[in-house]
Amino acid sequence: MSTPAPRKGLSRRGFIAAVGVAGGGLAIGWAIQREVSSRRPAPVAAIDAQGRLQLDALLRIAPDGRVTIVSKQSEIGQGIKTALPMVIAEELEVPWKDVVVEQGDLDARYGKQFTGASMSVRHNYDAFRRLGATARTMLVDAAAATWGVAASECQAASGAVQHRSSGRSLAYGALVAKAATLPVPTGRAVKLKKPEDFVLLGTRVPGVDNHAIVTGAPLFGIEERPVPQSTVPGEKTSPTQPFTVKPPPLARISMKKSELPTTISPEHTAYCAALWDKYKLQDSVPYTPWKLNQDIVMFPGAIGGGNWNGVSYNKKLGLIITNVMNAGQWGHLEEVK
Repeated sequence: MSTPAPRKGLSRRGFIAAVGVAGGGLAIGWAIQREVSSRRPAPVAAIDAQGRLQLDALLRIAPDGRVTIVSKQSEIGQGIKTALPMVIAEELEVPWKDVVVEQGDLDARYGKQFTGASMSVRHNYDAFRRLGATARTMLVDAAAATWGVAASECQAASGAVQHRSSGRSLAYGALVAKAATLPVPTGRAVKLKKPEDFVLLGTRVPGVDNHAIVTGAPLFGIEERPVPQSTVPGEKTSPTQPFTVKPPPLARISMKKSELPTTISPEHTAYCAALWDKYKLQDSVPYTPWKLNQDIVMFPGAIGGGNWNGVSYNKKLGLIITNVMNAGQWGHLEEVK
């Protein structure tokens, strides 16, 4: 079974006080990890004033009924960005059309995020089912308290809670504020659905990113962007290169005069600017090819070579020309006749 890592320095009361109880949506979640301990996770719930995930929240229900589920494992083509949220949505009794899936960043709040060996669903299935069922139980309790009836007289279905005998119904969105004021159900109070009652799991559901993929939306960690072209006769430069988008690059080895450091001293900045002008250094951005008969300055970086300095192809010589370095360089390209 999935159990939580120990939490230090933050009580449930402290968490609720920290995030506040005003406007927004119901956020509920816990760090879901696979540990040796048999202790159950201690879920927390509160109203998020900004409608954003707080701490280790994986599930958010907004007043308009929209349900946002975070997929904490990495989506690398195997479909878990769709599969894992389906597990929560099944137990929550919410229509898939009302679910918005967010890809979780790398963050310790989510617990272990190792992705591989076909373990993502197996390691999270039980805990994700219980998370969805906990949220469903909270909403049923909220509706029962609102109507003054027993929770056993109510049932959740299609994003709403219904009172069987009277036919009354309240949508999930109308219940989030009330639910946040009630104790979070635990243990046997949270009942999982029987597999034969599943309405979402086992059905064919398109990947949540399918449309973005086929339409070329900016979905991935790299994207092709135009880059400066070589001005050296006989060289041809690729019109685009892959730029890292998320996470951003940790370093770069090319620069422009406007990027000279200003944090050391005014004299230092002036000295560097004077050298730049004296040697007519070439302004450079990522993938800038060296210009003929002009100096360029670059700094140490482990992401050199074709990644950041630019790659040129000399058709006459049949050579790909690039630069890889582990020390700062002052470069000069000169034609030899």
